[in-house]
Amino acid sequence: MRPGVFDDVKGKKRLILEAAVQVFAARGYGSANTREITEQAGVANGLLFYYFQAKAALFPEIMDRSLDFMGKEFFEQTDEEPDF
Repeated sequence: MRPGVFDDVKGKKRLILEAAVQVFAARGYGSANTREITEQAGVANGLLFYYFQAKAALFPEIMDRSLDFMGKEFFEQTDEEPDF
């Protein structure tokens, strides 16, 4: 099985991040709400706020992890070292 963006995240935090990706993709960031995210993840709404202070904290974490993952995948596929 290929590694994924959230492989290093465990438990309910991972469920929240994965659900947020799905909800943001389906509805757009602006139209998504935390209730939809927690329902998709199957967790209590308060748990989202335990890990993330607000919906706004989810998006940067998702983007940072996604960009890191894509960069690692790219360099593994090309066998080149980044020059930055």
